[in-house]
Amino acid sequence: MNKVAVITGASRGIGEALAYEFSQKGFATVITYHGEESLAQAVRERCLELGASTAHAFKLDLTSNESIKSCAREILELFPTLDTLVNNAGILITGKLSEQSFEQIDEQLTASLVGPMKFTSLLLPAVKGLVINIGSNLATTGKKNLVGYCAAKFGIRGMTQALAKEWPDIKILALHPGLTATSMGGQGGANPLEVARVIFRFATAGHGAQSGSDVWIQDYLPGFWRSPRRILRRLRNIFK
Repeated sequence: MNKVAVITGASRGIGEALAYEFSQKGFATVITYHGEESLAQAVRERCLELGASTAHAFKLDLTSNESIKSCAREILELFPTLDTLVNNAGILITGKLSEQSFEQIDEQLTASLVGPMKFTSLLLPAVKGLVINIGSNLATTGKKNLVGYCAAKFGIRGMTQALAKEWPDIKILALHPGLTATSMGGQGGANPLEVARVIFRFATAGHGAQSGSDVWIQDYLPGFWRSPRRILRRLRNIFK
């Protein structure tokens, strides 16, 4: 039976590239989207062209309890057992905290932390392999004008570490991209295809990472050996 991967926020960017990686290996690929359905359907069709055993696209609004429940129910009706869940979806709202509305603050934290937590709570009993939570290189340090985003990504790390203790029979990792050339990250930064390949390697091989741990994706991108700081951090991860 083919393995099943669920990737949220996969109509563009890292999520889209990751859906293609799973599809090339014959996974049944399930993607979620929040924006234009046409983009998601184009990704679904491309997944099939690349070799996915089957591909499905579901609408998911992480700020809506009903949408979360409906999407999870549809997925589980098709696939009672899941091999991999990738929580990739999220948003970025910029600006000083004192100048943001309560609605903006709620939206940032709900879409990027609370919503993924709720979605995971519904799918987790069906996952038999791995949960990957996509964090950020800002998950350990604050940055001005990104208070809500940083708070959400700090929360993703805590969620990962706590879930790893609650669910010791599966692996749960937090993978943190640096700046990536996507609609959220802008044109600078890493190629999302290269970022997706790193995520996929951890999704299928694990690279020995312990459940609950952080993986800094930039340490595994091309050009890694040009950075002594990355080398030291990776060595610490290996021998800790």
